[in-house]
Amino acid sequence: MRKTEIKRWIKLALLILALAVCGAAIYGAGMAKGASGAVPGSAGDPLITKSYLDERLSELAGGSAGGMFSRVTLSRGDRISVKGGGELMVYSGNAEVTGSDGLVNLTTGELFRDGNSAIKYHLYLSPADDSGIRASGNVTVFVRGGYTKQ
Repeated sequence: MRKTEIKRWIKLALLILALAVCGAAIYGAGMAKGASGAVPGSAGDPLITKSYLDERLSELAGGSAGGMFSRVTLSRGDRISVKGGGELMVYSGNAEVTGSDGLVNLTTGELFRDGNSAIKYHLYLSPADDSGIRASGNVTVFVRGGYTKQ
């Protein structure tokens, strides 16, 4: 081997070593900050499973948490109007927003107008008594506050 080739291999080896040291330092800093040490379902790792959500919503609907929500099942074409200040969440199925004032999507902060599709698992606030949803098929919705099913 010539000296130039040896120097080139040494430079390459030093570069690889430097990258490995930097990578190890970044990985160590992430571990120290708890990037991978969070307990599943905790504030550090909030991803939840459908079975957990089913259980928690059933508890809320069943009264163990004060009966704050009511579980309502709608068939295709059924409509539910929520009293002003009430809340709803589409749990299953598809529905569209109804009412001249629409619904406020508290999850995203957007106003959903009459005819917009409601997004599952998002919490909506009813700004007026005629605001609600119409079921496009079989729908399960959780409602807090007064409501009328039509």
